[in-house]
Amino acid sequence: MAERYKTVILGAGPAGLAAALGHGPEAVVIEQSNRVGGLASSLEFDGVLFDIGGHSFHTPHPAIEKLVCDSVEMFHQVREARCFTHGQMINYPFQTFFHELNNRQIVEECAYTESDEALGEDSSSADFSLYLKNKFGIGIANHFLLPYNEKLWGKNNLERMSTNWIEERVVHTKNQTDPSSAPHGKRKALQHDAIVSYPAKGGFGKIFDLLAGNISNIQLEQKVAAIDPYQRSLRTDKGKTIYWQNLISTLPITQLVSMVARFPQDLISQSKQLQYVSLKLILVTLKCPLQTKIQRIYCADDTSPAHKIVLNNNSSDFLRSRPKHGIMGEISSNRELDSDSVLIDNFIESLFKMQIINSIEEVSATTVIDTKYGYPVPTLSKNAIIASLKDELSKHRITVLGRFGEWDYINSDEALHRGFELGHLISHRLE
Repeated sequence: MAERYKTVILGAGPAGLAAALGHGPEAVVIEQSNRVGGLASSLEFDGVLFDIGGHSFHTPHPAIEKLVCDSVEMFHQVREARCFTHGQMINYPFQTFFHELNNRQIVEECAYTESDEALGEDSSSADFSLYLKNKFGIGIANHFLLPYNEKLWGKNNLERMSTNWIEERVVHTKNQTDPSSAPHGKRKALQHDAIVSYPAKGGFGKIFDLLAGNISNIQLEQKVAAIDPYQRSLRTDKGKTIYWQNLISTLPITQLVSMVARFPQDLISQSKQLQYVSLKLILVTLKCPLQTKIQRIYCADDTSPAHKIVLNNNSSDFLRSRPKHGIMGEISSNRELDSDSVLIDNFIESLFKMQIINSIEEVSATTVIDTKYGYPVPTLSKNAIIASLKDELSKHRITVLGRFGEWDYINSDEALHRGFELGHLISHRLE
């Protein structure tokens, strides 16, 4: 027997859950996996809690801060991040703390191009690579920002990337704004002294587990197989048929349009031009607690196969108190990679070089998780493609939402904000 709802929400990640909360009880959430949280969920491996990617909570949206803090007891602390570069650990961000490097020639090259005269008045650029050189100067760009971003996004991608997302992600040396106090709900890049939050007990996914408890209808392990926009129905891989008045999708928009019946082929072809970064997450568990307070390490060179290293047990006192700790390496698949076993060996060796672990004998277990959708690439053509897809979908009362629904490089707090606003809007439109 078919089911009928005013609003059907695809995906139980932050955006989908928030849309359901903003909408109210007449919405249903359909999730293909056996848990909520999406890219912001947590898992346990070898007795250690890991997050899917590195997460902390900070937001410029007061309503979202209240929503989360009213639902979850949160732990607050100063963010401890470092850059490992040129064989040395220095404070994050590089563009502020390059003076800590022992290599005086590199310091001089970075210091010269940091000056106002060297930077020039206009730092706007047609692409990401030029932006970094113009905004920070050749020294800072060449010694860290360019190699780091090439390691993350792919060496040939920077010239094809736009710049309209950068102010929220890349720290400017003169930008001392706390992200929680950014104007007009606009996120600011995290400074070295930023205060971040994390669940007082459990992993980051605890936030979404508890938020999901306030939603009356979440159907797990139901994968959407086909969508008929004319009948306003969808069919799951288990044969269930669901009718809707409004459909909110947080699925990757590239997947969504391929499932929508009679979707224009020219738009499907456009959607295939959208690019994304897949990730390999190396999980390493240790037999003992970490001997450092560092939470994140950013590595631009070949010392480590990972561009970002997450020491998640330092996210809260609860996790610090556990007998075994873990370390996660985030590796972009946008470049040629060694086998998983070689990546693991090289990653562990890099932890030893960085003096994060004292010996290989401290390692308890390792595994690799492949994450197909890690980061949407903000290419120069992305906005126009997404606008065309959204316009066509809206004709059938289908709205896209979230990091890969909108193909927008946003954090979980922004996904919550957009989801709650959209759910509330649609609910009122139906009244």
